[in-house]
Amino acid sequence: MYCQLSIYHILMRIKANNGVFSNLRNVNTRLPPESNGACASRHFVAVPLSGPAGVIGIYDVDEPGRLPDGVMDGVFNKAQVTDLQWNPFDDEQLAVGTDSGVINLWRLTRADGPRNEMQPEKQIKISGEKIVILRWHPLASDLLAVALSDFTLQLWNVREQTLLHTIPSHRGGILAMAWSANGRRLATLGKDFKLSVHNLNNPLGQPMYERAGVLESPRAARVFFACDDRMIVVVGLTKGSNRQVQLYDATTTDLRSIYQQTIDNATQPLIPHYDYDTNIIFLAGKGDRTINMFELTYDSPYLLPLSNFTAPMGSQAIAYHNKKTCNVMAVEFQVAWRLTEKTLERLIFRVPRVKKDLFQSDLFPDALVTWRAVMTPEEWLAQSDKEPEFESLKPEGVQHLASHTANNTASSSTQANGTIGTNGTNGSPAQATTIPQGSLPSPQPRTTTIKPPTFPAEPALKNTNGELEPDKKEIEQSWSSKIMKDTKLEQDDMDGCEEAEWTEL
Repeated sequence: MYCQLSIYHILMRIKANNGVFSNLRNVNTRLPPESNGACASRHFVAVPLSGPAGVIGIYDVDEPGRLPDGVMDGVFNKAQVTDLQWNPFDDEQLAVGTDSGVINLWRLTRADGPRNEMQPEKQIKISGEKIVILRWHPLASDLLAVALSDFTLQLWNVREQTLLHTIPSHRGGILAMAWSANGRRLATLGKDFKLSVHNLNNPLGQPMYERAGVLESPRAARVFFACDDRMIVVVGLTKGSNRQVQLYDATTTDLRSIYQQTIDNATQPLIPHYDYDTNIIFLAGKGDRTINMFELTYDSPYLLPLSNFTAPMGSQAIAYHNKKTCNVMAVEFQVAWRLTEKTLERLIFRVPRVKKDLFQSDLFPDALVTWRAVMTPEEWLAQSDKEPEFESLKPEGVQHLASHTANNTASSSTQANGTIGTNGTNGSPAQATTIPQGSLPSPQPRTTTIKPPTFPAEPALKNTNGELEPDKKEIEQSWSSKIMKDTKLEQDDMDGCEEAEWTEL
């Protein structure tokens, strides 16, 4: 469910203690613009390295430190790497696309020896066409969407190594591709300047709907669904190298344009990451020192700017973990790895809160489950109606912040015997009412919208000119009744002096 959280202050830091891989060398800085570069699972970060062999370095996130000198260890793909993606439901399976039309599926564990001698677990050969983009299905296991250099889309069952569908897409190269959260639609951007939305489970293979003239420049772009799949977000470049964000209504057949905002001016495209649970967009381009963040809303003003993160040097890529990696008790809502030419640094995004011993249910609604498959490929092909799953991130034995606040409020109103006293009529003793266990409302984080506090309307009177003006006395009385009155003077607590002392003076 869509939930607006209105997070305006974010603390970001590079974890210097046991959070940096140093002495990194030979980072591939010439990946195709369609690739996001490095990617992360819960166990490893995969970094493409330079060279004709298509080497990818694999780094254990629990063992950062200085990398040894010498030849960089990694898996060899024997062709130029074009894109790479970890299986979201298998932290040890990495899919790597190459310019020779081969997809290598690697099985990587912490018990591996030297990885330069390893062989792929599986290979999928696709008729010599160059692999452009790889995207795993968000709900069904072992389903992989592939964009090819012949402008077509293919859907593969990687477990059986079988081709399920081939769909013509654009009249030019495919620049970007993204699944909807429910896995029923696939959005693509092409060099023909079109935004297309496909149903890969449709045997006819025609786009459900499309919109022309979305892009100004065919150099690079990104696309993703947002706000419960009601919105499609396009991040691209203008002819003048302005980097901009465009919002389109995914509930209309003509993909109605909603909003457009320019972020900055640069030659490299912005690479977005969308956090479904908080509706926060992270925007950073290759070579950028800054990560721009916005909260996305379905209604105006659409993009709410948040505090940015600025590093001392530019980055080559940023790889984000899923929500299971976050330490929610430290109020972490996103963890990522920032790749530079010489280091790989862990980034932690936090919201400043005082009571860190309580679960911040307003910041952590039930999270979209992206780490566990909801259905099998066969169920998806049979057009199963299974929906995305949501799961609470609250650790066992930890209290909700909302419940803790309600308990404190109730206890402050109770007497020593655990009852609430109500005044009887004519000064008669009040009848004690016991608070029943479990009567306090349990928080509903995914459906609760945090709104600004509302205050009572100010009474107004007309002045001599006929204009309305507030009644100041009535306002003072209304607020005075809500503020505790303290008639105690400061000198009442002071020790006086004897009368004799005054006489002596």
